[in-house]
Amino acid sequence: MDFSLTPEQELFAKTVRSWVDKECPKNVARDIEMQEFEYPFELWDKMSAAGFHAIGLPEDLGGAGGDVLTQMILTRELARSLAGLTWIFGISSFCAKSINAFARQDVREELIPSLAAGDVRVAISVTEPSGGTDLMGAMRTRAVEVPGGWRISGQKIWSTAAHVSDYLFLMARTSDSPDKPAHGVTLFLVPNPSEGLETRQIPKLGMRAVGSCEVFLDDVFVPDRYVVGEPGMGFYRMLSTLNNERIMVAALCTGILDAVLEDAVEHLNE
Repeated sequence: MDFSLTPEQELFAKTVRSWVDKECPKNVARDIEMQEFEYPFELWDKMSAAGFHAIGLPEDLGGAGGDVLTQMILTRELARSLAGLTWIFGISSFCAKSINAFARQDVREELIPSLAAGDVRVAISVTEPSGGTDLMGAMRTRAVEVPGGWRISGQKIWSTAAHVSDYLFLMARTSDSPDKPAHGVTLFLVPNPSEGLETRQIPKLGMRAVGSCEVFLDDVFVPDRYVVGEPGMGFYRMLSTLNNERIMVAALCTGILDAVLEDAVEHLNE
């Protein structure tokens, strides 16, 4: 099995590396990381101008095309300098892919061009205070169907960049299924701001500038059009997002290792 990159992929990796060295070298990234609770909008805008947010999205809706491997090459090269700040790109990126795959056509046409341009950000709101690993069994956030949409109440935690996102990619229980907790969970796009929605940043040791949040929902109304996929099947739709996230974490860690080796060799040669 051949794990080498194609010439086009190699060229893309070199292009991203040159961009990182010019626009956000390691010393700049470290300065940004020290700014707790100050989201780096300027860095986001630079990524938008470079077209990074469009990668992996369909060209007919303003995306740049490209597969998962292209996104992971980008992630690795960004992480070589940005480390955890790479999540600025990552979070919206894998949410956008799931929106493209499972949202209603009119929502796709509304949001994908804006996501590709970097005009809209999306945050994942899945984990709850009562559990993250056993999420389905621990989920307390509930959505009740009402005329024209749903009313959601509950709490989420560790929602990265929720405070600066235009939508929350959020799961809530819509029916009880004691034998199969993964059933009866629905995936929503929750507009932010919304009446009854509050976000609160959490102090952290690392990835501080990106921001992780508690999310509080008190009878928040979400229109029917923002249900992603079929009601009750949200967990299975979210899996594609989470699977992409796991691959991206591996690429991010590989990029950090690239930087560690570079710095170690440079230090030894001094």
